[in-house]
Amino acid sequence: MRARGKSHALEVHSRRRVLERYGVTLTRALVEDIIRQIRDGRGRFVEKQSVRLSVWDVLLVQKGEDDVVNERIARVVYDKTRGQLVTAIPPETCGLGDWKEREHGTEG
Repeated sequence: MRARGKSHALEVHSRRRVLERYGVTLTRALVEDIIRQIRDGRGRFVEKQSVRLSVWDVLLVQKGEDDVVNERIARVVYDKTRGQLVTAIPPETCGLGDWKEREHGTEG
């Protein structure tokens, strides 16, 4: 059996931490959106932890029932070298607020 690498371990870890700390299941599309927010500068840069690791506030968006869109800001650690999420920082330790709900297509 072939051992999986560091990138796979980071992916599994980050998915678990986002679910545990923010109650959001990371889909492939949501992970890609978070990384795009960071790369495009739409996320909010918080701090640099090392040459390759940085901390960002990004928007998690989940579409629920009846076109209600749930949004929450999450604080994540991003690995620039691997181009992937490392972990999610607990919201209570960084003062991030609760979910905001809005009807699809309207500002809330």
